[in-house]
Amino acid sequence: LGKTHLMHAIGNHIIKNSDKKVLYILGNGFDRSLGMATGYSDFYKHLSSYSFLVQKHPLLKKMIEEINCDSNLWADMEIGLGNFTAKIDNAQEFENFYYVLSEILQEYLKNEIDRYYPAIGLRNKIINDLIVPEKYLKKLDKIRFESAVKHDSDIDEISIITLNYTYTLEKILKSKVNPLLGPIIEEKNPSVLYNDIPFLKNIIHLHGELGNTIILGVDNEDQIANEKFKANDDLKDFLVKIESNRVMKETRHLECENLIKDANIIVLFGLSLGKTDDRWWKLIGQNLKDREDILIIQHIYSPYVIKETQLTKIGSIERAQKNVLKDRMEINDEIIKNKVFFTVNEPIFKI
Repeated sequence: LGKTHLMHAIGNHIIKNSDKKVLYILGNGFDRSLGMATGYSDFYKHLSSYSFLVQKHPLLKKMIEEINCDSNLWADMEIGLGNFTAKIDNAQEFENFYYVLSEILQEYLKNEIDRYYPAIGLRNKIINDLIVPEKYLKKLDKIRFESAVKHDSDIDEISIITLNYTYTLEKILKSKVNPLLGPIIEEKNPSVLYNDIPFLKNIIHLHGELGNTIILGVDNEDQIANEKFKANDDLKDFLVKIESNRVMKETRHLECENLIKDANIIVLFGLSLGKTDDRWWKLIGQNLKDREDILIIQHIYSPYVIKETQLTKIGSIERAQKNVLKDRMEINDEIIKNKVFFTVNEPIFKI
């Protein structure tokens, strides 16, 4: 079949647009793909080494015993934090414990980001990947993608939501290469605009960033196991993520909502789609149900499950991820078939 006939055979279910607003949502997998030890299991090992603090704060010791290091996912730790409340009677003690935990986490991640320096060429690689969201789709999916997006459409703007506290991406984008010294970090300030990067509008840290208050908690009060704590507004101010943004009078959650509602292409990278960010997955799902002008690309990373000589395993990996999306985003098979694309183990954002 010629390309035109093949497109017709696959079908075209999406209204074509005259421009494209691309939104990237990054999770902890972004930092980890660059070699940073920022998984929950990494932090758990570090936390366990704080013997003097563990003795000083009994709840910290109890948490280490209760919330184990079997997972690399922060979402599992945050769900564990919500469940952990069932074992605590005193809200003030829990609040003190929470802020001690937050400070240790900030210190640990700050040390990780300070040790990280971008590889030569990584900045250009990331920029080039950002401006071509469909770059790593396989041939058949690329044809299907092109049939859903007008061929001569240009990117209007690129925005990035990161669920990470680290400013790894900012550090990379502000780096310049010195021929003798290698990457030099010119600017660490995350708020600096990147006027030299095509189409990049903004980078939003939805859950806060290092050096400021970070948001570590659950998606909603139903994820708090302690029934008394569910009715405690002071506790929910720091434990329920959306309430944390509201009580700090931040607008980033509103900005992120608008970015999702405006985006034509949403690219998910390094995300587990954990339940502690449920509202965001459901919002994306609602947009997939309500709008014709939106597509999703999710990059899946399964290095120990699939090898280059076993690419036929892609089918089972994608089917498993489709089930995750159906559950988290509350969408059906038809929406996934028409609007969702996957890649597996592609080298996006890294050299």
